[in-house]
Amino acid sequence: MDEISVTTAIVVGANSITAIVSAALFLLVLWQNPRHLTNQLFAFSTLALTGFCITNSLGRLVDTLQLDANTVFYTSNTFYGAFIFGLLVFTLRFAPIPRGRATQATIAIILIGLILGGLMWNGHMDDGYKPAPDSSGDYQTSFTALGFLMASVIFGTLIATAVILYWYRHYTPRARLLWIAPLLVVAGVLWIVLIWPSLRLPINTFTLAAATLILGRAVLLEQTFDPLAHYSAELTAKNRELEEANRLKRQFMANMSHELRTPLNSIIGYAELTLHGADKQLNDKQRDRLEKVIRNGRHLLGLINDILDLGNIEAGRLVLHPETVDTVALLDQVIGVIEPGISSRSLEIIRDYAAAPAIYVDRVRARQIFTNILDNAIKFTQQGHIRIKVSGERQVVNFEIEDTGIGIPEDKLPLVFEEFRQVDSTSTRQYGGTGLGMPITKRLIEMSRGTIDLESTENRGTTVHICLPRADAAQRLHHPPPDATAHIINVLIIDDEAEARTLLYDTLRTAHPDYHVYTADSGREGIEAAQRIQPDIITLDIMMPNMDGWQVLKRLR
Repeated sequence: MDEISVTTAIVVGANSITAIVSAALFLLVLWQNPRHLTNQLFAFSTLALTGFCITNSLGRLVDTLQLDANTVFYTSNTFYGAFIFGLLVFTLRFAPIPRGRATQATIAIILIGLILGGLMWNGHMDDGYKPAPDSSGDYQTSFTALGFLMASVIFGTLIATAVILYWYRHYTPRARLLWIAPLLVVAGVLWIVLIWPSLRLPINTFTLAAATLILGRAVLLEQTFDPLAHYSAELTAKNRELEEANRLKRQFMANMSHELRTPLNSIIGYAELTLHGADKQLNDKQRDRLEKVIRNGRHLLGLINDILDLGNIEAGRLVLHPETVDTVALLDQVIGVIEPGISSRSLEIIRDYAAAPAIYVDRVRARQIFTNILDNAIKFTQQGHIRIKVSGERQVVNFEIEDTGIGIPEDKLPLVFEEFRQVDSTSTRQYGGTGLGMPITKRLIEMSRGTIDLESTENRGTTVHICLPRADAAQRLHHPPPDATAHIINVLIIDDEAEARTLLYDTLRTAHPDYHVYTADSGREGIEAAQRIQPDIITLDIMMPNMDGWQVLKRLR
């Protein structure tokens, strides 16, 4: 196979690859959104590039297929010019250029393209294509003055396209590399004009393929022209704004709740002092009014505390202090607090928890949990009973709080644990409240390593199921007995410094003679020792050669 045949094979192969990629991009962009103008312009450019690659390949086979050289090359040049001008029009629409200017420039580009095309097909740009005398398969022509003008316009169009894309690369980060594509096409043009006569390699075809892939990357990987990508970016930005607004709202609510609670406590305190300290000086009417001040003040304080608790929970500032709590005494105390609400209704409290085991929870928060649940039960139960049943298992204590109230419709059950939501949220609702009690209760139970669930039937009642850690089981988990025979404590010291290892070894053996202490002088040896020993405690030096402490920790995890 001679040199010409090799060149022809390379040209046809490179053009075929570029044509396939361009055709795929054409279909993909139109599939994304065939009605979007930017997509249509880019699809036009890729279609023109596909036509150029096909006709450029035919240009190498004019003699073989007995084709008319001028028709083939004029068609190829037409597709090439359409690709170049289409790319510029697409750039003008894609870049943030004022719509009026972009439209004017687009009209001018189309007119220039039509004029140049008409002049070329009428033979005013060159003196026709003829076989090259020194190589098979090559055709050549001589440009007229108008031909050089056309070449200059195309060259200037490519440079303008690259400059516009480069200028706006920061405005549209997803298209920051698109400006390289027209420069690659420029490089291909220069190769054809300056290098091709002496070195017949189709570098221009490869630059076109590379330019197409750069443009395709923006479509395939970063969805530059997908209209949903713009909305997705806007949605992401709006979500960030909403998250920040929500954070500021929570912080404001927490701060305001704290600021309101301080003076409100003073109001309630001074009202109580006045009520109890000046009992003989107050008549029944004055005493009744003070009691109403105290009662409503405590109600308002409870609402403020709920908001403050919710803010602290969401901010991660609420810390529980679990301890062993007598379940029977806790429930009796809660019932004593809510009893005034029971006496005004035909309600019976059934206490089925005489043998309830102790729970391991934060005492104050446990009281809040059961107060919220029983308050809800009383609020929505006019007559019948509220039954509190407690049973113990090996690890947990189960609570069932059953009422014969109005119940909850099945489709409203998910709203119970949503913040600021109530089953009846209409303006004519019968029952008050902010909708924070049950969401806070659920959060507190989950923080206590428990669970809550409920089942309800409308007009028949609701049963709340709560599961909390059992005290003796939790204590065994958190405070294992110091019986050395039950479990031997293995300690592994990983440190590359011999003196540090010796110091830790001696200290641990002196303070805890029953500890089994092992040492390792490198991270790799420490990992092997940990796999072999399965230690309960590891002391780990961070600054070690070859494998530092962070790498060891990652491997251990």
